Amino acid sequence: MRRLYFITMARGARIGNFKETGRAILLGLKSQSRFSLFSFVFNVTSQNMTSSPNAPNRVLDSEQNVTLRQTWRDLLLIFAVSLPLFFWQLGGWALFDPDEGRYAEIPREMMVRGDWITPTLNYAKYFEKPPLFYWLVALSFKIFGPSEWSARLVSALCALLGLVLVYVLARRMFGRRVGLLSAGVLATNLFWPIMARFVIIDTTLSVAIFAAIVFWWLGHTEETRRKNAYFAAFWVSLSLAFLSKGPVAVLLTGASIFLYCALCRQWKSWRECGWIWGIPLMTLLVAPWFVAVALQNPEFNRYFWWGQNVARFLGIGKNREHVQSPFYYLFLLPLILFPWSFLMPAALMAGRKRLWPKRGQTHSPRQRALIYLACNAGFITLFFSASTGKLITYVLPAVPPLAILIALYLERTWRFAKTRTENRAKNRDEMTRVSLRLGVVSLSL
Repeated sequence: MRRLYFITMARGARIGNFKETGRAILLGLKSQSRFSLFSFVFNVTSQNMTSSPNAPNRVLDSEQNVTLRQTWRDLLLIFAVSLPLFFWQLGGWALFDPDEGRYAEIPREMMVRGDWITPTLNYAKYFEKPPLFYWLVALSFKIFGPSEWSARLVSALCALLGLVLVYVLARRMFGRRVGLLSAGVLATNLFWPIMARFVIIDTTLSVAIFAAIVFWWLGHTEETRRKNAYFAAFWVSLSLAFLSKGPVAVLLTGASIFLYCALCRQWKSWRECGWIWGIPLMTLLVAPWFVAVALQNPEFNRYFWWGQNVARFLGIGKNREHVQSPFYYLFLLPLILFPWSFLMPAALMAGRKRLWPKRGQTHSPRQRALIYLACNAGFITLFFSASTGKLITYVLPAVPPLAILIALYLERTWRFAKTRTENRAKNRDEMTRVSLRLGVVSLSL
């Protein structure tokens, strides 16, 4: 159409007057057997008003186009955002009781006693949690000396690592812009910065679980030799999560991935994630401490495996603590995700319409990514909702996947508004051109 217009205008320009130009346009229109004045006027407008759906592989293509320089620039931006939120005045106030005092005293006593196997609180045995967080805080004490700042440094670094992992996963799933938005949403919600400045195990546990979720997806979507490296990182992350808080980490991660594989029929990746060598690797990393602490303390096995895991979840006997309603987290999630929680209803409604393909079609990569995130956030929330004992920190592992879903909705809304604005501008320009053309034609008649 535009080629026809320029040809006829050039023909009229050579003649040198409006009347001849109008005749040239009419000759050009008549020379097109399938062309009409109506289609000439409205064809471009209708094309601009009709937006085709995004190609399923668009996000993967955009992720591949991200250069190394852009990646480093993004990571520096994430670090710059985290500095005032996670690290500024980190030791500016005393430790809060009971949690911060407890989780700072245990590693201090480990360092003083030189015993890295048996945790103690006020020099009495304390077997409620595995030792990874205690080891990390004790290492911080060794390097920087015991203080409020060095005690909280582990949580702050873990929170920063969580931002990087959210960026990596969202970029792989939906592109660079969503990756940056996801890191921004996670860094600026109410709960994540608070947990970054608090001496508590749940931040380390959440980041370790999310790292396992990220590396499994990277291995699942990778077609090169790096697939096994990603799955190896998945098993190492799962081991660290186990050493943070016990078998609940394996249950949360494994059940979420299993649910995704069942819904999307991705059993090939379930079988190929390295069970033959992954379980021995995890055993090699996890078992030594559990064996050593059980040999030194015969009472450990029953107290930890039964009392702190099964009985506490079911609320049996003296392990019935922090009893809350099954809807406890339903009311707390808006507070946890504030101020982004206002977008959650619209994001859930928009995502629900895009989760499932039409009959006879398979899931697109974008749909599988949405289902994967929904499985992780949904199962973690439902699992702890079913537990008798509930604390607000238990649901922290569900926050990173929810941050990606919110960021995806933000990006989609921004892109839709931008496209609509551009289309309106193009339509106005096209209608102006068409009006000028019709004016020229009317003058020539």
